[in-house]
Amino acid sequence: ISQGQLDALEDEGLRDMLTSLGLRSLLAVPLAVGGRVLGALTLVTSESGRLFDQADLQLAEELARRAALAVDNAQLYHDVNEQREHLHVTLSSISDAVIATDAAGTVTFMNDIARSLTAWHGEEAIGQPVDDVLPLLDEETGEPLASPVSRVLSGGQVVEIPEHALLVTRDGRRIPIDDSGAPIRDALGQIIGAVLVFRDITSRRE
Repeated sequence: ISQGQLDALEDEGLRDMLTSLGLRSLLAVPLAVGGRVLGALTLVTSESGRLFDQADLQLAEELARRAALAVDNAQLYHDVNEQREHLHVTLSSISDAVIATDAAGTVTFMNDIARSLTAWHGEEAIGQPVDDVLPLLDEETGEPLASPVSRVLSGGQVVEIPEHALLVTRDGRRIPIDDSGAPIRDALGQIIGAVLVFRDITSRRE
């Protein structure tokens, strides 16, 4: 840092502070990721009298790149957690039974109505295959019905279960239900899971 550069600073307080520190060399590179500048990485020397060179610049740029990625990933993690919490609150407030799965068909969420209908209580169903939590039978034939989650995950479309579907609860009851499933996609449009919405239609049948 030359005396001329210090003298050119308009902020007198900053100029005096830098002068008192006896700075010898300063290096500043942007923290940038995806075309966005998140901040800057600044390195200085004083007592050592060392001057930064081209190798230092390359090292600083690499450090800044990694730091920017870390900051960006932290922000993405925070955003994803906020979205997950918002989704959790939304699904919990729906008046129908709701089950969400990951891309492998493993249960990741159930609201209270789904727990009540399936007789899976607390967090028992989380991490279980959805076919074990929501087994379905054809009321007329007694044969198992194809999993709506498998159809959603393989086809990527909204599906509805056939009429006369019975949910076999964990405690052995058989409940007629109306059910539909839809894919859950990420920001890139990739299927990362499925959500099932269903209801007990016993009173409607009656």
